Amino acid sequence: MKLKIEYRWPLFLSFVFFGFLIGALRQLDPDFGWHVQAGRYISEYGLPRHDVFTYTARNFRWINHEWLHDVLVAQTYRLGGYNLLAVLFAALWTVSIRLAAGNKHSLVIPAIAVIALLPQAGVRPAVWSVIGVLVMARLIASYVSRPQIGTVLLIGALLALWANLHGSFILGLLMLIAHTAVRKDRSALMVLAVAAVATLLNPYGPGLYEEVWRTAFDHELHWHIREWWPLLLPFPVVAYSALFFSCFWLAEPRKVHAAVLLPGAAFLLALSGARHAPIFVALSLQPFESYRQTVRQKMDIPSLSIPQKRVRRALQAMIAIVIVAAAINAVIPWRYGWSVYPWRSVAYLRTHPCPGNLFNDYNIGGFLVWQLPGQPVYIDGRMPSWPAGNTTYFSRYLAVRRSAAERNRQFTEYNIRCVLTKQAGAVEVELERRLDFISDKIYSKDIAAPLQADGWHVVMRESGYVLLMKE
Repeated sequence: MKLKIEYRWPLFLSFVFFGFLIGALRQLDPDFGWHVQAGRYISEYGLPRHDVFTYTARNFRWINHEWLHDVLVAQTYRLGGYNLLAVLFAALWTVSIRLAAGNKHSLVIPAIAVIALLPQAGVRPAVWSVIGVLVMARLIASYVSRPQIGTVLLIGALLALWANLHGSFILGLLMLIAHTAVRKDRSALMVLAVAAVATLLNPYGPGLYEEVWRTAFDHELHWHIREWWPLLLPFPVVAYSALFFSCFWLAEPRKVHAAVLLPGAAFLLALSGARHAPIFVALSLQPFESYRQTVRQKMDIPSLSIPQKRVRRALQAMIAIVIVAAAINAVIPWRYGWSVYPWRSVAYLRTHPCPGNLFNDYNIGGFLVWQLPGQPVYIDGRMPSWPAGNTTYFSRYLAVRRSAAERNRQFTEYNIRCVLTKQAGAVEVELERRLDFISDKIYSKDIAAPLQADGWHVVMRESGYVLLMKE
């Protein structure tokens, strides 16, 4: 017996919520720590004028384009810890699925979309990007069908809120610019002007655009941070994309219409950096469902011959295999969860404080800001695009890992007496050796071995990390 339509979505969304909840509970984003600590600092002291978490960038003017998100995270964490945050963000990701599906009744494509989103969901500010573009798309469609001043004000309110939550607000402006270019009338220009002014309603004013520009066009960031790497989409997103474009080609092989332009642009954005993949998934969900229904009607022909029916079954089986493989791949990170972080080393440093400064890997900077609030870090996830004179702080970090001379110079300059870093295994060392001609672009060299050779002693090893101290 089939469930009635009015019961299907509530039941489905319940499963979706628990899926996102489990994912959020089992995974800890590397940047979570500095987000919660930034929110605590802002709640207590207000927005800092300069960096407050490192000893390397104390004089850098920190433009926190996620300040409101950080305050929300910190206050929620204060009320109910990480579990309450997981509930909140699972609910937000579930809302994004419902918004993306619109008035479509089928659950097939939304279920595939959930699988594609799982690896990048969790307690992450990326959810504001997804919800923002979905709400903006609805508001633009509403304004096109029935221009009203109320819709214009809602667009302005959305951009004002979005600009304080996440730097992806620029995508909302780009959507409006595209809308204005297509409409070519004064009313569209008015909407764009209202939206642009609304984005200035933030603590940094026009300065907010400085940080967005710096992040969007920094080549170091796109080379070295995995989620910014071009063309490196997670397998669940690759599977989703393959199914989407296959359905599009089968449904409309000779026709490209407006409904696919926005998802197509979002797909190109995802190819430029995997962190944008959830936006593509969300914006493509409704046209995906329309194409699927068209393809189903084309294939559901009673007069098909037996060989043709076998081909159809084979295709359906292949699609099912791809979906199952994507689902398995999506939950693989749940196996490791929080265990990938150096908890025992942190516990040791709490009871045996470092006699100088601590050098840390980029990926655990945010974790250390959270777990060792009294110990400034060398670098964390906010800093890959921050300029430092004629270079960047991230380039200086890479120089420490690549050059013994630069390492000695900076360790002396900053009185670095402790190092917490990943120690490369035999496979990684061999891979780095064989790919040395490109390692300066992609890989961060292992520094644990040369430090030990220089007389640093190992205090602790865990989860692939090693804590070293200098006598």
